[in-house]
Amino acid sequence: MNSIRTYLNSLGGATRMVVLGLAVIFVSAGIAQASTTISTNISTAGTLGVTGLSSLGKASSTMLSARTAYFGGTSTSTFSVTGALGLKADLTLQNDEVISNSTNGTVSIATAGNTVKILGTASTSSLKVGDEPSAPTINGMVFGYCSFAQKSISASSTGYVSCTTTPTGALLATDRVFVQATSSFDIAYVIQAASTTGVSTLSLRVVNTGLGAADSALGATSVSFWALR
Repeated sequence: MNSIRTYLNSLGGATRMVVLGLAVIFVSAGIAQASTTISTNISTAGTLGVTGLSSLGKASSTMLSARTAYFGGTSTSTFSVTGALGLKADLTLQNDEVISNSTNGTVSIATAGNTVKILGTASTSSLKVGDEPSAPTINGMVFGYCSFAQKSISASSTGYVSCTTTPTGALLATDRVFVQATSSFDIAYVIQAASTTGVSTLSLRVVNTGLGAADSALGATSVSFWALR
Protein backbone atom coordinates (compact mmCIF):
# COMPACT_ATOMS: atom_id res chain seq x y z
CA MET A 1 0.00 0.00 0.00
CA ASN A 2 2.90 2.38 0.89
CA SER A 3 4.53 1.56 -2.45
CA ILE A 4 1.35 2.58 -4.31
CA ARG A 5 1.16 5.83 -2.32
CA THR A 6 4.85 6.58 -3.01
CA TYR A 7 4.35 5.88 -6.72
CA LEU A 8 1.32 8.15 -6.94
CA ASN A 9 3.11 10.95 -5.06
CA SER A 10 5.98 10.75 -7.53
CA LEU A 11 3.63 11.49 -10.41
CA GLY A 12 2.66 14.92 -11.51
CA GLY A 13 -0.74 16.26 -10.51
CA ALA A 14 -2.34 15.79 -13.94
CA THR A 15 -0.92 12.30 -14.42
CA ARG A 16 -2.06 11.26 -10.94
CA MET A 17 -5.64 12.35 -11.72
CA VAL A 18 -5.68 10.31 -14.95
CA VAL A 19 -4.39 7.16 -13.20
CA LEU A 20 -6.94 7.47 -10.39
CA GLY A 21 -9.75 8.01 -12.90
CA LEU A 22 -8.82 4.88 -14.84
CA ALA A 23 -8.68 2.86 -11.62
CA VAL A 24 -12.21 3.95 -10.68
CA ILE A 25 -13.51 2.96 -14.14
CA PHE A 26 -11.97 -0.54 -14.02
CA VAL A 27 -13.23 -1.23 -10.49
CA SER A 28 -16.76 -0.07 -11.40
CA ALA A 29 -16.81 -2.29 -14.48
CA GLY A 30 -15.77 -5.29 -12.42
CA ILE A 31 -18.56 -4.68 -9.93
CA ALA A 32 -21.15 -4.28 -12.73
CA GLN A 33 -20.16 -7.60 -14.32
CA ALA A 34 -20.39 -9.56 -11.08
CA SER A 35 -23.60 -11.30 -9.97
CA THR A 36 -25.32 -10.06 -6.85
CA THR A 37 -27.46 -12.07 -4.46
CA ILE A 38 -30.13 -10.19 -2.54
CA SER A 39 -31.55 -12.07 0.41
CA THR A 40 -34.43 -9.72 1.12
CA ASN A 41 -37.55 -8.54 -0.73
CA ILE A 42 -37.39 -5.98 -3.51
CA SER A 43 -40.31 -3.57 -3.67
CA THR A 44 -40.58 -0.85 -6.27
CA ALA A 45 -43.32 1.60 -7.13
CA GLY A 46 -41.87 1.99 -10.61
CA THR A 47 -40.71 -0.39 -13.33
CA LEU A 48 -38.12 -3.10 -12.69
CA GLY A 49 -36.12 -3.51 -15.89
CA VAL A 50 -34.18 -6.69 -16.69
CA THR A 51 -32.26 -6.72 -19.96
CA GLY A 52 -30.97 -10.31 -19.80
CA LEU A 53 -32.43 -13.65 -18.81
CA SER A 54 -33.66 -14.04 -15.24
CA SER A 55 -33.87 -17.24 -13.25
CA LEU A 56 -36.72 -17.39 -10.74
CA GLY A 57 -36.69 -20.37 -8.41
CA LYS A 58 -40.25 -20.16 -7.10
CA ALA A 59 -42.11 -17.39 -8.87
CA SER A 60 -45.68 -16.34 -8.15
CA SER A 61 -47.68 -13.55 -9.72
CA THR A 62 -51.30 -12.50 -10.04
CA MET A 63 -50.66 -10.34 -13.11
CA LEU A 64 -48.53 -10.55 -16.24
CA SER A 65 -49.02 -7.77 -18.74
CA ALA A 66 -47.48 -5.54 -21.39
CA ARG A 67 -45.67 -8.34 -23.25
CA THR A 68 -45.97 -12.04 -24.03
CA ALA A 69 -44.92 -14.25 -21.10
CA TYR A 70 -42.88 -17.35 -21.94
CA PHE A 71 -42.80 -20.58 -19.94
CA GLY A 72 -40.69 -23.68 -20.43
CA GLY A 73 -37.35 -24.45 -21.99
CA THR A 74 -36.84 -25.51 -25.59
CA SER A 75 -40.54 -25.87 -26.44
CA THR A 76 -41.88 -22.63 -25.07
CA SER A 77 -45.53 -22.09 -24.15
CA THR A 78 -46.80 -18.54 -24.00
CA PHE A 79 -49.44 -16.25 -22.56
CA SER A 80 -50.05 -13.39 -24.99
CA VAL A 81 -50.88 -9.85 -23.95
CA THR A 82 -54.52 -10.56 -24.88
CA GLY A 83 -54.66 -13.59 -22.56
CA ALA A 84 -54.38 -16.30 -25.24
CA LEU A 85 -52.58 -19.45 -24.10
CA GLY A 86 -50.28 -21.05 -26.67
CA LEU A 87 -49.14 -24.59 -25.82
CA LYS A 88 -46.20 -26.26 -27.54
CA ALA A 89 -46.92 -29.67 -25.99
CA ASP A 90 -49.89 -31.84 -25.03
CA LEU A 91 -52.19 -30.62 -22.26
CA THR A 92 -52.37 -33.14 -19.41
CA LEU A 93 -55.44 -32.91 -17.19
CA GLN A 94 -55.98 -33.71 -13.51
CA ASN A 95 -56.14 -37.50 -13.87
CA ASP A 96 -53.60 -37.76 -16.71
CA GLU A 97 -56.13 -37.47 -19.55
CA VAL A 98 -54.53 -35.74 -22.53
CA ILE A 99 -55.66 -33.17 -25.09
CA SER A 100 -53.33 -33.20 -28.07
CA ASN A 101 -52.96 -31.86 -31.60
CA SER A 102 -49.71 -33.57 -32.48
CA THR A 103 -51.20 -34.11 -35.96
CA ASN A 104 -51.72 -30.75 -37.62
CA GLY A 105 -55.42 -30.00 -38.07
CA THR A 106 -56.54 -32.81 -35.73
CA VAL A 107 -57.38 -32.34 -32.05
CA SER A 108 -57.43 -35.52 -29.97
CA ILE A 109 -59.30 -35.50 -26.65
CA ALA A 110 -58.39 -38.25 -24.17
CA THR A 111 -57.24 -41.71 -25.21
CA ALA A 112 -58.83 -45.09 -25.81
CA GLY A 113 -60.87 -46.17 -22.80
CA ASN A 114 -61.53 -42.61 -21.58
CA THR A 115 -65.02 -41.12 -21.49
CA VAL A 116 -65.62 -37.60 -22.82
CA LYS A 117 -68.65 -35.79 -21.40
CA ILE A 118 -69.99 -32.43 -22.55
CA LEU A 119 -72.19 -30.85 -19.89
CA GLY A 120 -74.67 -28.49 -21.47
CA THR A 121 -75.73 -28.20 -25.11
CA ALA A 122 -73.32 -29.42 -27.78
CA SER A 123 -73.86 -28.33 -31.38
CA THR A 124 -72.12 -28.95 -34.68
CA SER A 125 -73.01 -28.50 -38.34
CA SER A 126 -70.44 -31.02 -39.57
CA LEU A 127 -70.29 -34.48 -37.99
CA LYS A 128 -68.77 -37.76 -39.14
CA VAL A 129 -69.53 -41.01 -37.33
CA GLY A 130 -66.70 -43.52 -37.65
CA ASP A 131 -63.31 -43.12 -39.28
CA GLU A 132 -64.03 -44.69 -42.67
CA PRO A 133 -62.51 -42.64 -45.52
CA SER A 134 -65.87 -42.29 -47.28
CA ALA A 135 -68.04 -41.70 -44.21
CA PRO A 136 -70.65 -39.04 -45.12
CA THR A 137 -70.87 -35.78 -43.21
CA ILE A 138 -74.03 -35.15 -41.18
CA ASN A 139 -74.90 -31.46 -41.23
CA GLY A 140 -78.00 -31.77 -39.08
CA MET A 141 -80.33 -34.26 -37.39
CA VAL A 142 -83.89 -33.48 -36.30
CA PHE A 143 -86.89 -35.39 -35.00
CA GLY A 144 -90.49 -34.75 -34.01
CA TYR A 145 -94.01 -35.61 -35.07
CA CYS A 146 -96.51 -34.55 -37.71
CA SER A 147 -100.33 -34.61 -37.45
CA PHE A 148 -102.78 -34.65 -40.36
CA ALA A 149 -106.55 -34.50 -40.81
CA GLN A 150 -108.79 -37.26 -42.14
CA LYS A 151 -108.10 -38.15 -45.78
CA SER A 152 -110.35 -40.06 -48.21
CA ILE A 153 -108.52 -42.77 -50.16
CA SER A 154 -110.49 -45.46 -52.00
CA ALA A 155 -109.66 -49.12 -51.53
CA SER A 156 -106.67 -50.32 -53.62
CA SER A 157 -105.83 -46.68 -54.37
CA THR A 158 -102.99 -44.37 -53.42
CA GLY A 159 -103.33 -40.90 -51.96
CA TYR A 160 -101.16 -38.16 -50.46
CA VAL A 161 -101.43 -36.44 -47.12
CA SER A 162 -99.42 -33.44 -45.95
CA CYS A 163 -98.80 -32.08 -42.49
CA THR A 164 -96.79 -29.45 -40.64
CA THR A 165 -94.13 -30.75 -38.31
CA THR A 166 -93.71 -30.16 -34.62
CA PRO A 167 -91.36 -28.51 -33.79
CA THR A 168 -91.97 -25.94 -36.50
CA GLY A 169 -88.93 -25.17 -38.62
CA ALA A 170 -87.25 -28.50 -37.90
CA LEU A 171 -87.40 -29.87 -41.45
CA LEU A 172 -85.83 -28.41 -44.59
CA ALA A 173 -86.85 -29.21 -48.15
CA THR A 174 -83.63 -31.15 -48.86
CA ASP A 175 -83.65 -33.33 -45.72
CA ARG A 176 -83.72 -37.12 -45.94
CA VAL A 177 -86.69 -38.05 -43.79
CA PHE A 178 -87.78 -41.31 -42.14
CA VAL A 179 -91.27 -41.79 -40.69
CA GLN A 180 -92.96 -44.29 -38.41
CA ALA A 181 -96.69 -44.75 -37.96
CA THR A 182 -98.15 -44.70 -34.48
CA SER A 183 -100.58 -47.27 -33.08
CA SER A 184 -103.53 -45.05 -34.07
CA PHE A 185 -102.73 -45.34 -37.79
CA ASP A 186 -105.59 -47.20 -39.54
CA ILE A 187 -104.63 -50.83 -40.11
CA ALA A 188 -105.74 -51.00 -43.76
CA TYR A 189 -103.36 -48.22 -44.81
CA VAL A 190 -99.62 -48.40 -45.54
CA ILE A 191 -97.14 -45.52 -45.86
CA GLN A 192 -95.23 -46.13 -49.09
CA ALA A 193 -93.00 -43.04 -49.16
CA ALA A 194 -92.24 -39.83 -47.31
CA SER A 195 -90.51 -36.62 -48.34
CA THR A 196 -90.14 -32.99 -47.37
CA THR A 197 -91.81 -30.50 -49.70
CA GLY A 198 -90.74 -27.35 -47.88
CA VAL A 199 -89.73 -26.00 -44.50
CA SER A 200 -91.64 -27.92 -41.80
CA THR A 201 -93.81 -29.69 -44.39
CA LEU A 202 -93.97 -33.47 -44.63
CA SER A 203 -95.70 -35.32 -47.49
CA LEU A 204 -96.76 -38.98 -47.20
CA ARG A 205 -97.78 -41.33 -49.99
CA VAL A 206 -100.32 -43.74 -48.52
CA VAL A 207 -101.99 -46.78 -50.10
CA ASN A 208 -105.35 -48.19 -49.02
CA THR A 209 -104.85 -51.96 -49.22
CA GLY A 210 -108.58 -52.63 -48.89
CA LEU A 211 -107.86 -55.33 -46.35
CA GLY A 212 -110.18 -55.77 -43.43
CA ALA A 213 -113.41 -53.83 -43.08
CA ALA A 214 -114.33 -51.64 -46.04
CA ASP A 215 -113.09 -48.13 -45.30
CA SER A 216 -112.21 -45.28 -47.65
CA ALA A 217 -111.19 -42.73 -45.04
CA LEU A 218 -107.79 -42.58 -43.37
CA GLY A 219 -108.49 -41.25 -39.91
CA ALA A 220 -106.76 -38.18 -38.54
CA THR A 221 -103.62 -39.18 -36.67
CA SER A 222 -99.90 -38.46 -36.24
CA VAL A 223 -96.66 -40.00 -37.43
CA SER A 224 -93.22 -39.73 -35.88
CA PHE A 225 -90.22 -38.65 -37.96
CA TRP A 226 -86.52 -38.05 -37.85
CA ALA A 227 -84.41 -36.60 -40.62
CA LEU A 228 -80.79 -36.04 -41.68
CA ARG A 229 -79.23 -33.33 -43.79
